[in-house]
Amino acid sequence: MVDDGEVWKWVPGYDGFYEVSSLGRVRTYRNRKWGLNETPRVLSESRVGGYKTYSLSRVGVQTTFRAHVLVLIAFAGERPSGYDGCHLNGNRQDNRAVNLCWGSRQLNADHAKIHGTRAKGAKNGQSKLTEAQVFDIHRMASSGYRNKDMVAKFGVGFATIHSILNGVTWRDQFAKAAALRGAP
Repeated sequence: MVDDGEVWKWVPGYDGFYEVSSLGRVRTYRNRKWGLNETPRVLSESRVGGYKTYSLSRVGVQTTFRAHVLVLIAFAGERPSGYDGCHLNGNRQDNRAVNLCWGSRQLNADHAKIHGTRAKGAKNGQSKLTEAQVFDIHRMASSGYRNKDMVAKFGVGFATIHSILNGVTWRDQFAKAAALRGAP
């Protein structure tokens, strides 16, 4: 079906109940009492991890899908083994079919790097340190502080301090600290 340039296709496996559009919207023909309506209603999306998601029900089982995955399945076909859904412009909210493709993990990581959307440093949800603290660790190490002292001050393990000082993690900060020390 086409509405004002928006193309609607059945969600595979949910034919007759849910459609997804070329603009990333989802609608259903179900009403709230498990009957069917002649006219569909557009579902409201949720957001998980910065992605739009929709919950679809089938045979009493509810499954949550990311919007871009539903669009890709309907418009590009089933997900190839080992592939991810990639947003070509780096915007997780832009779920138009023309902005999506199936791609390898490496391609997705390359896109994230190009678009600056890769969660690194303090933006990484697993990070326990800020950029300023990492800089302080480099400064303290170059001033002769022992790793033991930095572990106590920053509340992280020896492995974390070692990885920071050897450029295994926080590589950008490592490069900045090396430049300040005059290292090559």
